[in-house]
Amino acid sequence: MQTVSQNYKNDIKKKLRNHSYMRVTVGVINQQAQRSAQVDDQSNYLYFSNFRKPFNSYAAERYYATAEQNFSKVNGTMYFAPPVGGIVALNQGIVSKEVLGSVTILFDYEYNLQGLTIDFGEYYPTDFKIETTAETYEITGNTSGSFRFEEVILGTDYVKIIPTQMVNGNGRLRVIQFSAGVGLFFDNKDIISSTKDEFISPLSEELPSITLDLTINNRDHRFDIENNLSSVNFLENGQIVTAEYGYELDNGTIFWMDGATLSLDEWDADDTEMSFTAIDKYATMNDTFYRGKFRPEGMTLYDLAEEVILDAGVDTRDYELDEYLKSVVVYNPLPMVSHAEALQLIANAGRCILYQNRKGQIYIKSSLSARRLPEMVATSNTEHQFSQVNNILFGGSKYHYAIGNKNFSTVNASMYFLPGNQSLLRTGFISKYAANESGAFSENPRIRIELEASYKSYGLRIQFAGNPPAKIKFYSYFSDDLLEEYEENVGVLDFLTDHEFPEFDRIDIEITEGYPNNNALIDFVAFGEVTDYSLTYGTELSKVPKGTLTSTTKNLRQYITTYSESQEAIKELYKGNMDVTGLESVIVTVSNASYSYSATVGGESASIVDSGAYFVEIKIPTGKTGACEIIVNGKEYLVSQKTYNYSINRDGSTVDFENPLISYEELAIEVTKWEGDYYYANKEYDIEYRGDPRIDANDIVFLENKVVSNMLVRIFEHTIGFSGGALSGSITARRDMYVDGTENQLGSHRLF
Repeated sequence: MQTVSQNYKNDIKKKLRNHSYMRVTVGVINQQAQRSAQVDDQSNYLYFSNFRKPFNSYAAERYYATAEQNFSKVNGTMYFAPPVGGIVALNQGIVSKEVLGSVTILFDYEYNLQGLTIDFGEYYPTDFKIETTAETYEITGNTSGSFRFEEVILGTDYVKIIPTQMVNGNGRLRVIQFSAGVGLFFDNKDIISSTKDEFISPLSEELPSITLDLTINNRDHRFDIENNLSSVNFLENGQIVTAEYGYELDNGTIFWMDGATLSLDEWDADDTEMSFTAIDKYATMNDTFYRGKFRPEGMTLYDLAEEVILDAGVDTRDYELDEYLKSVVVYNPLPMVSHAEALQLIANAGRCILYQNRKGQIYIKSSLSARRLPEMVATSNTEHQFSQVNNILFGGSKYHYAIGNKNFSTVNASMYFLPGNQSLLRTGFISKYAANESGAFSENPRIRIELEASYKSYGLRIQFAGNPPAKIKFYSYFSDDLLEEYEENVGVLDFLTDHEFPEFDRIDIEITEGYPNNNALIDFVAFGEVTDYSLTYGTELSKVPKGTLTSTTKNLRQYITTYSESQEAIKELYKGNMDVTGLESVIVTVSNASYSYSATVGGESASIVDSGAYFVEIKIPTGKTGACEIIVNGKEYLVSQKTYNYSINRDGSTVDFENPLISYEELAIEVTKWEGDYYYANKEYDIEYRGDPRIDANDIVFLENKVVSNMLVRIFEHTIGFSGGALSGSITARRDMYVDGTENQLGSHRLF
């Protein structure tokens, strides 16, 4: 669920809503030209120039100081340039060697371009020329470092930018980013209707999907295919489509949020309307991943996911993996499946969901049941010798030892003397130091709670003992990056906050002002609910939700697959003809997981460059050309299976799960229990509601029910519609519950 302001939460829930908005951009970039773009001669540019990042949408970084007019600053915003041949840490883009020097960008063929988009940075040309194969364009009076040239450029294999005047006088020309095209922009005045449909499998049983359908007004014939200069003739599959949603708040401002970043798939136009369809990354990740390897030493799911993603050619900026995947080790090879399906198997084995976020990034994220919190551990480097900080994660009574805190120690047998050599009673957290008269500590007590997987908490509860502190501060982290600092006044023993904490895998709790002359004592910490969103009658729900009972599942049967070396003799695994002219090596694939390869090319023995369970890379012997017969010999792994059975209901059917990555019982048990949480709740709901772009598939929300209070459902399909400045929505969701609520530390001790 998207993070929004409190004003948005309040205003979107009103019975009578304000106006809604939508913006869509289609990046009309000539992708072939963009992929081939390069500078003419690297020696024409300063040595710290970057010749790839400008063509791959990398942002500008701080400048290196150079001898240019009105350029170098001594306010700490610039860095000394590295020595020639040294490490260039900051992206400077393409920088001309000469003052008022030009930048020339070459393409591999002559292309038609729907304009240009150039980021010159802070020091931009005010007057300059754009030279192409057919024409030279004069630009005067430019006032921005972000420059859009919207003329159609026909048949050019180069673009040369020649500055005549820079904003800083005699400065060098810098090209931070360069795009061979511009974007089409649509908003409420253009958009007739739009539908975004998002699906996520809670168990990664199916591939996720996002589809955006957009219809815009074409009554002015802007998108007539017979018009050679029309933008419709520059559209290509794969061009970036971004959507944003906005809602007018009561204060008159519009709150905007990202909607989706997708790829253009289909488009068509008639005299009145033009339609676009955009799809997510997984719909195009159809190439086969064949590099699966059997690894007796093991490999984390995190590293395996990176291997698949990079093999698919995904930019390192375009994916995010849950740190939890680093804790799961697998041994078996991935089968020969598409890259998308390979990621699906990884997500399932890691108890994760696979999806694409609103920025267009591939995401694999842990997805435990709403009622099953991640395992966690609490530590502190500022605790007393008889403190047991990890006990604050567990409910139940805590014992207290008599200490010198004001109005704390009693003589009514409710407290204990400090033990000598005896074992400590079950205590909570006690700070190492006491606060002084003003409530200040020599070192602030600080507790760290680390989670095995990320968690988003709406609210938090802390139960203090003795005298409560005055102030407390929270630090939320994800992958060791600080997300938020948040401070509140306390002053009560049972402290509650309804603060919406960002999704974290670590939270630090610091007491910044204590009770005078007192140690700080904490007995219990509990996180709040996973959601603050409710679908209720009379406001959100436009129809009564339709509930459906799915088939009851009695047992889950998880297959455990193991690989071992075979005792069979070496046999022929592959035989075929291939033209090897000019090739250093070739890759062939085999049908079954194999090892111990040898190969011949044209009857001559050939060495193995690399291999896996399903592929062999063979070095071509010197002198071999033309069509050659290639033979690969080896052994096939012996593959065996056993099952782990998990009972969740007295009656019903048995559901089979077979993931070839699951090779040992411990992992099978974890995954099967997670799957059991889903199948245990066999109630699904079809929901029609007013629509809220804040919601994502896989979100958990409260659904009002006349029988069950505070009923949680997990959304696995969400559709948001937009038309005429109004929203609409539909949801398919499933009850979210789990089989054994006693397994989790805090499951019965939630805030709400």
